[in-house]
Amino acid sequence: MDLLEDFLNLVLPSRCVLCRDLGSPICKRCCAQHLAGQRVVNRFDLSGFAVCEYDSKAQILIHEFKENHQTQIAMEMAKSIAKLVPDSCRILVPIPSKESSFHDRGFVPAKLLALSVSSQVARHQGRFIQVLDLLSYQRLVLDQAALSGHDRRNNLNGAFRLKAKVKAHQVWLIDDVVTTGATVREAKRCLVEAGIGVAGFLSFAETLPKNQQKRHAKSF
Repeated sequence: MDLLEDFLNLVLPSRCVLCRDLGSPICKRCCAQHLAGQRVVNRFDLSGFAVCEYDSKAQILIHEFKENHQTQIAMEMAKSIAKLVPDSCRILVPIPSKESSFHDRGFVPAKLLALSVSSQVARHQGRFIQVLDLLSYQRLVLDQAALSGHDRRNNLNGAFRLKAKVKAHQVWLIDDVVTTGATVREAKRCLVEAGIGVAGFLSFAETLPKNQQKRHAKSF
C-alpha cells in the first residue's frame, strides 16, 4: 500500500470486501486468513504454485480486482504470489487476455499481477525478475468458464501466438486462476515451439479438479 492509499483509507475509509469491516478494500485480518497459503499445483506436464483454492473468498477477491479495478487487492494478491516465486525464476510471462476482455477492463490482469510480483520481489528479496509480455491470442475463442475440461483444451489448441522474438532460456508463467490447465498448456506449447523453455507457473488461486472437489466437500 502506498502513501496515497494510506491517506485515502484514512479520510475515505472503504469496507473490506470479505468481512465488511471499515478501513480498506481488504483488511489485514482477511489477508492473514486468505492470502497466506501455498499450494503445489500440477497440470498436465507442468507444476507450479498457487496461494489458495478458488473458493468463494478467492472468487470475490478476483472479481473485485478484475471487474471493479480494486488495485489494492491486486497488490495484496501479488504480495502473496511473490512469496511463492522460486529462486530460479528470472522471467515471468503473463497469460494474455482476450481482446474483448482488455477493452472491457482496460488492463490485462495477469500482466498487472506479474509487474506487481516483480516489484515485490525486488523490494523484499533484492533480486530482479523481468516481465516479458510475449503471448497474445491469434484467433477467437469461446468463454472457458462455460466449457468442460475436454472442450477447454480443444477451445485453446493453437490459440496463442508469440508477439516478439526474445532470447530467453527459461520462463515462468503467471495467471490469476488455474483451472484445468488448458491455458498454461497452450502457453507452454507456443513458447516451446519458439525455443523458450517453461519451468512452471504461478497463480493466485487453483480450481480443484471435480473429483477432488467432491472429496473436499465430503470432509466438511
